[in-house]
Amino acid sequence: MNRAMSKEAMEELRSIPLFSGCSDKELGEIKKLADEVTIKAGEVIVRQGAFGQDAFVILSGAVTVSVGGNQVAELSAGSHFGELAPLDHLPRSATVTAQTDARV
Repeated sequence: MNRAMSKEAMEELRSIPLFSGCSDKELGEIKKLADEVTIKAGEVIVRQGAFGQDAFVILSGAVTVSVGGNQVAELSAGSHFGELAPLDHLPRSATVTAQTDARV
């Protein structure tokens, strides 16, 4: 099945700095590869030391990043994390927890 991406979904992706220079065709390919997930506040998205293959882009909401139990960053819509996991196949270097309900 070949479903066209809605104009709204295309613009949402394009508004993220990581994807701002992508063509409509490239955004369509990205959308095909991605799953949108809703995360509840307080839920751990990735855990330091765990292995994973997923990278994340925050569409809405906010997350906290901690290393060794110490908070080192807060990220919000337009930010991304976990992008090294599919490339380096090493354990996660931080724990990321939803600070608010979030869409990633």
